[in-house]
Amino acid sequence: MGNFFQNIWRRDPWSGSEQKPPELDKIIADALSKLKKLFNAGNSGRSNFSNSGSSNNSRPNSSASLSGLFMFAAIILVLAWAALGFFIVKPAEEAVILRFGHYVETVLPGPHWVPRGIESYTKVNVQQVSSFSFGTDYLTQSSDDANFDNNGQKASVVNDTYTAPVSDVDDDTDKNVVNAELSVQYRIIDPKQFLFNIANGATTLEQAASAALSEVIGSMRLNAVLTIGRDQLTSEVRTRLQKMMNNYQAGIEVVAVNVRKVQAPEEVADAFLDVVQAGQDEQRYIQQAQAYARKVIPIAEGGRNRILAQAQAYQQEVILNSQADVASYLALLTVYQQAPVITKDRMYLEMMQEVLSNTSKILLDTKQSNNLINLPLDRFFSLPKNTTLAKPAVIE
Repeated sequence: MGNFFQNIWRRDPWSGSEQKPPELDKIIADALSKLKKLFNAGNSGRSNFSNSGSSNNSRPNSSASLSGLFMFAAIILVLAWAALGFFIVKPAEEAVILRFGHYVETVLPGPHWVPRGIESYTKVNVQQVSSFSFGTDYLTQSSDDANFDNNGQKASVVNDTYTAPVSDVDDDTDKNVVNAELSVQYRIIDPKQFLFNIANGATTLEQAASAALSEVIGSMRLNAVLTIGRDQLTSEVRTRLQKMMNNYQAGIEVVAVNVRKVQAPEEVADAFLDVVQAGQDEQRYIQQAQAYARKVIPIAEGGRNRILAQAQAYQQEVILNSQADVASYLALLTVYQQAPVITKDRMYLEMMQEVLSNTSKILLDTKQSNNLINLPLDRFFSLPKNTTLAKPAVIE
């Protein structure tokens, strides 16, 4: 009968098959009906025998009745034992089946049956996200000089993990204390690994999270932990914690890690607040300088481009003027070679015309006299209309 129930209830209830598991009430009713028929048949045979026989046959009839009663009780116990083996796994759960304490399989949501006393099951919620929080004091680097020993030897960093130099292993003068609170959210993804590979999943995860947080904070500088390094701290702790769980084969997925609080100890809280304020001022000044640079640089680049454009234009102008002068000289040279005297006189007259047209004084030279007459034309043009002019000055 155990094999009968096991074969029926191990079928997939969502496979779409037309065969459905029989209802428990119907099974019990059918078994009782068959038992009643069997019991009635035995009573009928015993009655016929008692009517044809003597009164000495009353003891065998009592024995047969007691045997039927024991059979009925045994059937009831078997049915109750079979009924106790039925269980239902909810949609968010998975069940781990054990046979005499050894792992057999992991069953998915749906109705299932196990023989009680031989097999047992443990349900595990694989969709529930659990969380825990913890907080304590950790050691961290205090300054940029913490990466160097007293002799100037640089500390090594392997896989983003700070390793102090040999001379500073027992020296905590470069360290400082910071109080950190962390919250971790996780869920179970493999019930078998979660139940059998680790003794206590929640405790193991909490201890691993504390170790990961201590390792990450120990590799960071104090100012970074208190100010701009929180995102890096959260990411590193989650990565290291998940790596530990994978190494342990704990069947746990780290969903999220949140750094709730990172602060200096209360005894030096005011001093560290000043440090944080100084860091914020530094960031503000940097942002102001960057904004000023973004404002000034385009103006300077525009001025540079304008000067370059003007220089290029002047260069082009000088080249073109020089080419024009060369072309004019070559044209004049050709004419001069054909008529030198005429060209020389014409050039002299053009030059004198250009010179005299830009002066306000005229000098007259006559052959009858050795004197030069100076005509101050600039004064003539500046005098009123009815003004009488003096005689021209004679330069001897």
